[in-house]
Amino acid sequence: MSQETLHRLRFGVNYVPSSNWYYMWNQFNLDCISKDFEAIAQIGADHIRLMMIWPFFQPNPTWVSSDHLRCLRLTIQEAEKHGLDVFPVFFTGWLSGYGFNPPFLDGVRDVSFYNSSSLRDVQLRYIDAVVAEIGDLHNVAGFDLGNEMNCQWKAPTANEGNDWMDWALAALRAKHSGVHVNGVDHQPWFYENTFSATHLAECHEILTLHSWIKFTGAMDRAAAKSEKVGSGPTTTKLLANMARLARSYAQNSQKPVWIQEFGATDEWMPESQIPRFLQESVVEGIAEGVSWFTWWCSHDIDRSMKFDELEYGLGLLTVDNKRKPVAEAFKELAQQYRGKSVSLPVRGPEPPPQNYTFESTWAWLDQRTF
Repeated sequence: MSQETLHRLRFGVNYVPSSNWYYMWNQFNLDCISKDFEAIAQIGADHIRLMMIWPFFQPNPTWVSSDHLRCLRLTIQEAEKHGLDVFPVFFTGWLSGYGFNPPFLDGVRDVSFYNSSSLRDVQLRYIDAVVAEIGDLHNVAGFDLGNEMNCQWKAPTANEGNDWMDWALAALRAKHSGVHVNGVDHQPWFYENTFSATHLAECHEILTLHSWIKFTGAMDRAAAKSEKVGSGPTTTKLLANMARLARSYAQNSQKPVWIQEFGATDEWMPESQIPRFLQESVVEGIAEGVSWFTWWCSHDIDRSMKFDELEYGLGLLTVDNKRKPVAEAFKELAQQYRGKSVSLPVRGPEPPPQNYTFESTWAWLDQRTF
């Protein structure tokens, strides 16, 4: 994509199916998915992030499921009918608090996800099969290597993770012309964890950030300052300040930024506060030149399933596709801003944190909060 396109405001959701969560790949129901996509489009979203649970698609090193690939194609074609671009996510991995390992990795010792040449052959077989199946679809805007892979598969050094990331991104770029990213969580941006912040900043055309107020520690810091979570600057400016952090490692104050995950639950703030949190976070992000915003997530999870308590209520929509108040706030933002060119910061590159540690990173963020 051109820089102009990357700097144009977009609003989307991380898709969580309303029926059967992502087990839907094993019990496929296109009618349910279609209703979900219709509801997502009606609140103003223009894209979704779509998780492929790796062991569902490739349960054996030499075999990728043709049935799952067919369902993937049908899902993306259905998204196109509703005007939704799709970013499929390959190596998932880590999702909604669960870890998914393919059977051929279970119990295997001394085999790193990142540096095994034999495993790279397996990974490439999967990448090739997926791109061959859906690479021709016009609404496949790009691919994500994995969902917070550093939570599921850790590398002993960032060099090892960075080398794998370079290899995987190069393999994708050789096969597809979209925007390809590695959707890590906040950790590699705050301290070394499987990948390095400098390398993430250098090898992406758009910087992807997961800006969770709980897991970054922003909520704890807000409480220590007697700020109200969800309305004080430590939490509402997190998206904007993480964008500045990532750009400091890129040494480019105008590099495109995609807030790929952010969200809130009534475990963290009153449900009535969540729409305001969304609105203030996005407006602060836009003021900082962030161009893409993807909320976690599209739908709540049915309580008949076993998940951690915080996972059930993160959606914009209920399991019956009813809009929650936060969905109305999302729609208002999308209607007001979507498609506009973002105004970029005029300042020059900022130096990154002096030390690549959690506390040093937070000291750097705190200086930019007020």
